[in-house]
Amino acid sequence: MNQLRDKLDVTVYRIPYITTNHTLPTNMTMNLHVAWIYESLVQYLRNRTAQLVNTGLAMTAPTQSALEATPEIAMRTLPVSNGLDVEYYSPGVASVDALKRFGIDSYKN
Repeated sequence: MNQLRDKLDVTVYRIPYITTNHTLPTNMTMNLHVAWIYESLVQYLRNRTAQLVNTGLAMTAPTQSALEATPEIAMRTLPVSNGLDVEYYSPGVASVDALKRFGIDSYKN
């Protein structure tokens, strides 16, 4: 993996970059039911993520808690929300015709 890190290392090409993290090690491993495998894999993924991410200028994530879930990151971090306007994108009142066409029970709305 050192070759991969060297290719991604900002010092090789002197091109500054910012990373974004949308996947946490816990999300990828939460269905493993063997504790020692789970803990080992989470720690490995955190370390590998930190090694690659820490070569950049900063890291963003959708929430502050996502940033706090990877304490190994030793650089500037910034939470950047996905920013959906829930009022604008709300489904509104369902059309009776649409419910019938797609076979949706109107009682589940």
